[in-house]
Amino acid sequence: MNKLITELQRLYFLPDLQSKEFSGVEDDRLPDGDSTAPRHQLVTDLRLLGDDGLVRAMVLDFRRASDWPAVAALFQALQDDLELPAPAISVSGEAGFKMWFSLVDSLPLAEALHFLTALRSKYLAAIPEHQLSFLPSTEVEISTVPGLHPVTGRWSAFIDPTMGSMFIDESGLEMAPNMDRQAEMLAGFKSIASDDFQRAVARLSISPLDAAMGNHPEQDFPPSADPAVLRSTTNLGNKYKDPISFLVAVMNQPSLAISARIEAAKALLPYFPQGQAE
Repeated sequence: MNKLITELQRLYFLPDLQSKEFSGVEDDRLPDGDSTAPRHQLVTDLRLLGDDGLVRAMVLDFRRASDWPAVAALFQALQDDLELPAPAISVSGEAGFKMWFSLVDSLPLAEALHFLTALRSKYLAAIPEHQLSFLPSTEVEISTVPGLHPVTGRWSAFIDPTMGSMFIDESGLEMAPNMDRQAEMLAGFKSIASDDFQRAVARLSISPLDAAMGNHPEQDFPPSADPAVLRSTTNLGNKYKDPISFLVAVMNQPSLAISARIEAAKALLPYFPQGQAE
């Protein structure tokens, strides 16, 4: 279990969570004497958005298992087209898959949403929006993997991307995965360096407005486009006292994708009963 926590911290935890220890809870569904599956699972949700409005992990949540071909195609395109490290993929204990991106350096939520929106526009346009979601967005926490689904009784787990088609008909695992093997699998993944991330955004050749409208015209952004110039349109800074003030800034930022601004507005609704955020 400690090996798995170490790998999760290395890849996905926010800096202020790096030193925390997380406990496990016994699962009576696992038979006594089963040495292949520990009787413990992680019991914490992973917070993806820091109080400073920065993220170091992004997740694409594919809610239909039948979308595996699109997941596999994107997995390959990220490496071949954008020259990014392979992302980890997990199978849900309910249905579908999640694709996990790790960043060496934290970046503003707006930049993360711009990147995910551009990926959807270029590679995932055939998937209905309600079947694909971004994290963090309106939700800032995600259940840790592996984990037991309380309704289906099946386990989420990180998987070998070459075996994803095995979970199209029935998602999740019947028994808990071996935690040490899960850790070994994550040990092979790398975080995305800042320069590589900005170069990938440039290669996507899509503006925030085009991403929001579902367009991806062929533009001539060179692979060596200046990262500082690219960041200038989406970097809202990190001087925010709380997530609400950051979301207000996202909602009011005209250079961002309309979809990102709408998601920010939705997240703010419970805090502004009058329906107005200034």
